[in-house]
Amino acid sequence: MEEKRKMPDAPIVFVTGIGQTWSSLREKYPDRWNLFPRNSKILFNDFGIKDYLNLGLFAAESGISLLTGRGLRPIRARNTLSAIMKYCIPDKSGKLTDDVKVRIYGPRSFDILKNTDFDSGEYVENCKDPLLNRIYIDIPCGRLSHIYGEENLYCFNYPSFSRLYQDADKLHEMIKGVIEDQKNKTGSDKVILVPMSMGATVVNAYLDKYGSGLVSKVISIVGAWNGSNALADMLVFRTAPDAREKLGSLIGEKALKTANKVSRVKLHKTIGTVIDALVEAVMLKTTTFMALIPAERYDEVSRVLFTEERIRRNEFLDEIKAESERYHNAQANIGSRLRELKEKYGTDFYFISGHGLKFGEGSNDFEFLSMMESANEADTDGVIQISSTTPGTKLNNDGSIDPTSAYFADHSWYFDGQKHELGTNNTALRLAFDIALGEIEDVNGKYPQFNKARDIKDLYKLIDKANEMLERGKLDLKKASDISSALKDAEEMLERINNNPEKDNEIVEALRKAME
Repeated sequence: MEEKRKMPDAPIVFVTGIGQTWSSLREKYPDRWNLFPRNSKILFNDFGIKDYLNLGLFAAESGISLLTGRGLRPIRARNTLSAIMKYCIPDKSGKLTDDVKVRIYGPRSFDILKNTDFDSGEYVENCKDPLLNRIYIDIPCGRLSHIYGEENLYCFNYPSFSRLYQDADKLHEMIKGVIEDQKNKTGSDKVILVPMSMGATVVNAYLDKYGSGLVSKVISIVGAWNGSNALADMLVFRTAPDAREKLGSLIGEKALKTANKVSRVKLHKTIGTVIDALVEAVMLKTTTFMALIPAERYDEVSRVLFTEERIRRNEFLDEIKAESERYHNAQANIGSRLRELKEKYGTDFYFISGHGLKFGEGSNDFEFLSMMESANEADTDGVIQISSTTPGTKLNNDGSIDPTSAYFADHSWYFDGQKHELGTNNTALRLAFDIALGEIEDVNGKYPQFNKARDIKDLYKLIDKANEMLERGKLDLKKASDISSALKDAEEMLERINNNPEKDNEIVEALRKAME
């Protein structure tokens, strides 16, 4: 492990993306979840006879709809999904039910969180299940944190289903808490924000409301600065012509054969009714998902989402609409607004992105986006188009990226073939840390502006296991030599900043084989 370099000028606050905040149901089911509860016991907790009756009728009506094109009533779908998803739906004030326990880190640095118990949130020496372990799963920078010092790293998280400007308020309070905590560390009166994915919408709302007087740098990693066209398609259920064919990889070939017996029109209508009900029952209760609509599509999509009829039957939907409009007014002129913040406060903006994939490509969690209308239209990281993760970026006629078109052209880096989970690319994370340290000022530094993908998530596990095998000392000389040699190659690969996916994967496989 290399020595920690120079003292940072300011602390880093990571701002997490969608599904990176763990929650659990108090008392009964301590099972942890992030975006949605996956345990059926949680989903159907406290279901009464009426709820189960509605669920049965919903299933029956869905079957009838698939056969006849009629039968599934929207109100039935909304009521059923509201009951199932009740632990993800905030109330009028933006709060989740008190039954849900959300892990909020607060202005506690990583060196404190490594001794903070996950369940109780209390400081415990030699903690067996610390909060920091979860952070390093979501933001795999554990092997790089020594570069910056765990005492100078923080993480802001929030429930995925929430109110965007309330999250901005909470981020503001945390930033002030971090600055207070830093008095005897860096002594900085500013922070460096590192938003990831949906975290960029929170930071964008924060900058809109508070400016950047307390922020020296914003280093965005695959941030959704202008939403996602595929997610906007999903909100209004706008599918691709070949969506049915793409169902095969999602639901399995046997299920697809059954679906093929249903007409396209009936299948589309039934699924569309369910999606529409999910949007109204859950997603329209928040503004975090509304912020994922690209600015240029907001008027079109909002007319579908915020109908007068919907506003009449949802008591605070007019508030959601007003807050969404406020955000999109700020989002629409993001280039000039961020440049104004740079001029007024001296805040520097940097963007690190993946690209070269179609929507839904490269990620099991977001594979459903391949069914959306925009699936084949843009250069994306599988989830967000490059013009959003690196604002302003356009493509040349041959499909290549024109880096000069980015709003911050000298501060934009691109990883070709890199899926949205760019946090597993240690080169990208090292770049972010070097920018934070002031060792990289623009694209003319040691990191190439155009780089290749890398996914070293499994490699870290292999390295740990290999070291354990060597430490036990029960290997014959040849086996130990083979593992040591492969381990050395893997460690050297992690230090290289010019990624080569094919060679990198060969090194990973060589280590795996040596350990067999």
